[in-house]
Amino acid sequence: FKEPYIYASNGACAGIVSELYIPPSSAINSLLSPILPPYTLQTLIETQIGSSINQLPKWLGSECHLALRKYICGSYMLKPQMKTFSSIIESFGIYADYVAIELAAKGVNITALETFNFYLPSYPSQQVCEDYSS
Repeated sequence: FKEPYIYASNGACAGIVSELYIPPSSAINSLLSPILPPYTLQTLIETQIGSSINQLPKWLGSECHLALRKYICGSYMLKPQMKTFSSIIESFGIYADYVAIELAAKGVNITALETFNFYLPSYPSQQVCEDYSS
């Protein structure tokens, strides 16, 4: 689920994100209860992000530091990507037909899977790296 970023004015990701997608509590710590009060996981995530950012070398240039902050914040706070089965197969490019044939040969009902949406982890956009390199 999604929460507004409560540390938007002074947090580790201030100016980078305005909301975050909260993962299951077990993704943060396997000892946590599955249901926690609002913003509890966000506070734990903020602590982890702040720790990671504080470990960055102080001698890094401001553009590099911002690019790394965007990467770190994006790694923790990105919305999962919704993919259809066909788009996953198409991502194999010239091998897409081969993958589909192999799955069908293994008994996978490809037609039935077409009706499903899959939620996959997101990763920071390549644009972060391209912005820094330009």
